[in-house]
Amino acid sequence: MTNDAVVGLIGVGVGWGLTSATDWIRASRGHKQRALYLATRLSILLDQYITACMWVVKDDGYGPSNPNFDNAPPEPQVELPPIPDYPTDVDWKSIDHQLMVRLLTLPVEARAANDQIDFAVTIDGPPWNEVFEERQVQYSRLGLSALLLKEDLEKICGTASIPLKRHEPHEIFKQRLKEHEHDCQRQTAAFMEEVAT
Repeated sequence: MTNDAVVGLIGVGVGWGLTSATDWIRASRGHKQRALYLATRLSILLDQYITACMWVVKDDGYGPSNPNFDNAPPEPQVELPPIPDYPTDVDWKSIDHQLMVRLLTLPVEARAANDQIDFAVTIDGPPWNEVFEERQVQYSRLGLSALLLKEDLEKICGTASIPLKRHEPHEIFKQRLKEHEHDCQRQTAAFMEEVAT
């Protein structure tokens, strides 16, 4: 082989290597941009959903249309938020698989929560006390789930956190779930005492 042939082969190899490296860098950059786009879109959507969950949890059944005059029974003042509807123009494969599964499971969890609430309405109906508890507990769980998803999405994809300035929903959700757990323990103790007598 002549020197010209060797130089030519080296040139072809270097050219192929540079082209491959450039293509890989572009693909990598595009993948990261798609992940960032998805994370940004979903962070905003989850922020809205978290806020809506928080208002359901804070709904005590009394408001402008039912101000608790004359000891009126509570009635829902806040509508249940719509089930999260994710955008279709995003690349789900651009994010971590486990995170993708958790995100795509949230609407399923929301449907199940709404079914639980509907069941409570069917069983209890007015005066709604058990229904309010079911609404608050289910939406505390959903809100907390959405909040953790949002935090993980922002951490994994490296997006800037979009702060929830209005309230501290994390504390509201955790406090309501803690109250529910305490109520369940109290009811179980009362039941066990009644059975024992």
